[in-house]
Amino acid sequence: MIYALVPLSALPFLAYGYAHFYLRAVAEDRGRLSLPVPSIDLTRASGQFLPLPEYRDAVPVLQYHGISKGDARDPYSVSQTLFTQQMAVLYGAGFHTISAAQFSRFLAGDSNGLPSRPILITFDDGRLDSYRGADQVFARYRFRATMFVIAGFTDNRFYSNWNELAKMAKSGRWDIQLHSGMGHSLVRYDNRGDKGPFYAFREWNGGRLESFDAYKRRVISDLLNGESQLRTHVLSYKPLAFAVPYGDYGQNESNDGRIPPWLDKYLVSRYGAVLVQNHDSYTRPENDHGTLQRIEVHNTTSVGDLYRRLVGSFRSPLPAGRESMYASVNAGSFAVANDLLRNVWPERGHPPLRLKWPISWKPGDDDPNNDPYWRFQFYSLQPTSNLLWAYEVTRKPTYLARLIAILRSYVAYDRVRPYDRATFDNAHQAAYRAMVLTNTYVKLRALRAMPADLEKSLYESISKLGSALALSDRDHWEWWVNHGFNEAAGLLLIADNFPKMPRAAAWRRLAVQRLAFMLRTNVDANGVDIENSPYYHYYVLGLISQIARWGKAHGEPALGRMYAHAEKRMLAYAAEVVQPDGRLPMLGPRGLRASPPWTRPFTVP
Repeated sequence: MIYALVPLSALPFLAYGYAHFYLRAVAEDRGRLSLPVPSIDLTRASGQFLPLPEYRDAVPVLQYHGISKGDARDPYSVSQTLFTQQMAVLYGAGFHTISAAQFSRFLAGDSNGLPSRPILITFDDGRLDSYRGADQVFARYRFRATMFVIAGFTDNRFYSNWNELAKMAKSGRWDIQLHSGMGHSLVRYDNRGDKGPFYAFREWNGGRLESFDAYKRRVISDLLNGESQLRTHVLSYKPLAFAVPYGDYGQNESNDGRIPPWLDKYLVSRYGAVLVQNHDSYTRPENDHGTLQRIEVHNTTSVGDLYRRLVGSFRSPLPAGRESMYASVNAGSFAVANDLLRNVWPERGHPPLRLKWPISWKPGDDDPNNDPYWRFQFYSLQPTSNLLWAYEVTRKPTYLARLIAILRSYVAYDRVRPYDRATFDNAHQAAYRAMVLTNTYVKLRALRAMPADLEKSLYESISKLGSALALSDRDHWEWWVNHGFNEAAGLLLIADNFPKMPRAAAWRRLAVQRLAFMLRTNVDANGVDIENSPYYHYYVLGLISQIARWGKAHGEPALGRMYAHAEKRMLAYAAEVVQPDGRLPMLGPRGLRASPPWTRPFTVP
């Protein structure tokens, strides 16, 4: 009927126009469909990506932004091939993706139904290329993800539209959550024209700064508008999580100190889980729900990089640098950290012990069971590593406050205390205290969490420890037992981390000499620890392995090579002596305890 209204000569052109627009529409629709899974080959790397031990008490969260052609100008996107490889490795390593609802229940303390090795995959912004590049990959590996969408951007073809988002939610492979209404933007916050994240700053408008109440109305309005659109178009939507645009609601930088605590409380109360980014750690229910961290994946994140980051942050999230030779100072337990908040200290073989506060530190006052292992743990300050670990993982200020309070109490007593061989002046306890305090000092400074008064007094206490560990009598270096390894290692850590201490260079030479001597006198030509038994062989092997790796990584190559060679010899005996059931025999060689070939070994001027 329409054609009757136009000249016959125009029909070919009209038909062509309709066909042109129809074909273009079809092409555009096809350009919005999910892409097939690319072919990948991980045969060479198959043995590198082994499953982690099973866990259900933590959830790593990955953060993606887009899946493009791998354009270097878009650092926040990964190529589809790289993304597929990463998902294949996660699948092969035994990870199981979880939904936003499962994550929400987990944070509330309910892990029922949570699979082994759970992981949450998230995408920010609601970009169309994320859906196109990931959807069929998820279908292949039976994975799912959570997409955080900018509700006000859905009419932009760069982003998924409402029909597509509703279809994604129905597929069972995607959960749709809010990223913002229109608040994924920067606002001007001063008269110079400086700009910052929408949620983090009060806005400069009309020649003045908006009031705090106006700021709150602006932010709440944006959030409620975004939620309203989600409820209208994605019928299954329930607010379970919120990803903060730019990862910043004022906790990083703001022009009003009231913003972070108010918005933190509001977001947590409304969404339960508030996700930020850029910290490689596993999420636990104990974490601050207002700053849940994600492992951010960029176009430079290789398959191996992602796997190493997941493995490296699994149980010991604290970085191991020059300040930490032994892994124990970087590990932790929330149970112990939470007990220490109440001044309850762990004690092997006895119930945890509640001490009076402030701690007296005096002999006998804090050791009701007269237990030597308690004294070793307590006076070496080893339990405090749990507080440092818990603070690094959660950023909860309560852990930091208790750690600082204990350290202030300790340094105050250390400044005036008398000599006591059974407590603070026991060489082995002093060695571990040197390791704990060196690690704590360096990490607190790196976190910018070290109060100035504590920094000065803790430095003095560590220097005092160095002077004590450098003494050459039998009370300060137990060279005839495995304690000597730790006492020399503690001295070396102080010397290498505090090179400006007056005697640091001499301490370093002395510590390296002592560590070389410990190998010659405690490990025989067959690579056997001659001190006591196979149990101590494995214990000393663990010390030697860690010293070898530290030396190689942190500027002591000769020491690293020496200890790596000893490690290989000791491993051969360790493999030979273990019984078929995996147990160790109770007996073992006991070597003669020869005296050192010098009367006063390694006297330091």
